[in-house]
Amino acid sequence: MRDILYNPFRYIAGTKALLLGLVVIIITSLLTYNFSIIFENTLRIRFVPDTAPLWVFFLNNFLNWLSIAFFLYLFGILISKSRIRFIDVLGTQALARFPLILYSLIGFFPAGGKYNRLTLRSFMEGETVNFAGFDVWIFLILSLLGTFVIIWYIFLMYNAYSISCNLKKEKGVISFISAIVIGGFFSRVIYLTIVAKIIG
Repeated sequence: MRDILYNPFRYIAGTKALLLGLVVIIITSLLTYNFSIIFENTLRIRFVPDTAPLWVFFLNNFLNWLSIAFFLYLFGILISKSRIRFIDVLGTQALARFPLILYSLIGFFPAGGKYNRLTLRSFMEGETVNFAGFDVWIFLILSLLGTFVIIWYIFLMYNAYSISCNLKKEKGVISFISAIVIGGFFSRVIYLTIVAKIIG
């Protein structure tokens, strides 16, 4: 059970991982569209106006995934002595995104939706938000859940990278962090230059 949650890539790779990963990205895109949640880069999340078109969420999630996978693959072929297949990196990194489905479901809960709409509307209109006791609890719950999902997501990305590129220990950790930082930067640039202008 632990392997399934933290390292399913021992059993799933290549085309199978890619197909399952694409399903994950599609589900995530539909959920984020429904609940107006968008991922600005690898780890940064924000709520957007509910007028944003569906295709923007698909575009954003696919670009986010591809930018990270590309730099992980690049670092892998530069550092690893093994033969690396791009489809393995693509597939495992796509599959590693399945914790984001859980985060997207925050908007399913009425209390979470109320909190999201409150903060988004107040931010856009320049209002001061007065947090009641209930709002504080919602904020804490969402923060804890978001932190858990991000940590889980990072573990999955690293395990996917470690197996698909056959890199472990210092080389694996350092190259992974470097690729994530650079890939996250490019994801952020793509978001600001393309996605942010569309959603307003």
